[in-house]
Amino acid sequence: MDYTNASTDGDPVSVFPSISNLTLHRNPYFSGREKALETIRETLVSPSTTVPIQVIAGLGGVGKTQMALEYVYRHVCDYDLIWWIPVSDYPSLVAEFAGLATALDLPEKSVQSFPEISRAVRRWLQRNRRWLLVFDDAQEWSQIESLLPVGAAGHTIVTSRNQIWHQVAPPIITDRWERAESVQFLARRVGKADPGLAVQVSEVLGDFPLALEHAAAYIQSKGVSLSDYLDLFANHQLELFGRIQPPGDYGKTILTTWDLSFQAVGQSSVEAAVVLQFSAFLSPDEIPKTLFTEGPEEVGPLIPMLKFNDATEALCRYSLIKSSATIISLHPLGQAVIRDELKDQGITMIQACILRLLTAFPEGDDPAHWDECARSLSFNPLAFPEPVL
Repeated sequence: MDYTNASTDGDPVSVFPSISNLTLHRNPYFSGREKALETIRETLVSPSTTVPIQVIAGLGGVGKTQMALEYVYRHVCDYDLIWWIPVSDYPSLVAEFAGLATALDLPEKSVQSFPEISRAVRRWLQRNRRWLLVFDDAQEWSQIESLLPVGAAGHTIVTSRNQIWHQVAPPIITDRWERAESVQFLARRVGKADPGLAVQVSEVLGDFPLALEHAAAYIQSKGVSLSDYLDLFANHQLELFGRIQPPGDYGKTILTTWDLSFQAVGQSSVEAAVVLQFSAFLSPDEIPKTLFTEGPEEVGPLIPMLKFNDATEALCRYSLIKSSATIISLHPLGQAVIRDELKDQGITMIQACILRLLTAFPEGDDPAHWDECARSLSFNPLAFPEPVL
């Protein structure tokens, strides 16, 4: 096997096969995700796995690409070919597949027909082993299905905002960090840090990986302390997110990342946009679905049940909410972005929100309903600096 890019200290993790297009650097501050990385490996190498594909799904900025990248670096010596393919940008997808045909020196490498090139690459993959393809930021199985050989011996990793992949194995749903992981990241990223302040920063940022990377980048570039950052965040949170561009391997800023998802889901479903806007003024966890689908006769349901189910499916496809049988939840930083977008028309949404919650109370004073009443009045305090009732 011909390897290049070997490090001077002999570290095998930095040795890549000669057939590789990876230009992304390993993240020196990668934290947590150990169980997920073990699951990826077990899925791909298990003899019982009929389709060696692992999807990593989650909200934009939660660290899906970084997890796939970490897997590549940890297992680089297990492969003779590693090819990274961006899916959201179709011209880049075509270019990378054409580049793979050239790297493999296939007879079809010079043809102008992408279907012909992809078929040639697929035939090579079918005949060979020890290869790894990473399809980054795919939204649907249909985007990559025709590019993969059936029953091949190689491995495939897919990152996606979409949580619904019925055609392949259940995805790993990537969520926010555990609090200990957030604190560990800050300690490694900004140097010696007061543990108590690191906990506070992690809490206000909702343990969201990209937000924590933004915070660390700002703290380092501006030479401020964790305490200074907390003071700034209290009054200028969205400005902070827009000021610092994270390292190149992270791609977009947090505002751009979420704005793209909000725009996409709003174009696909008006009801989904209403669910997001309404929920932005509530506490982020345990929002009862009945607030949307039930209401007194004089008000009626905000969204009919069938349309609400379609809306939650659309939101799950972009990992903007988590949904169970009775409740939904969304990230508090996502709420802040939505409220900022609504600042010119938000008073209407606030009024609708208050009316909906006040009229959604169960009748009577049965203590069994108190928990439901509490949830119905559970406003997000960041959305309402002053009491609303």
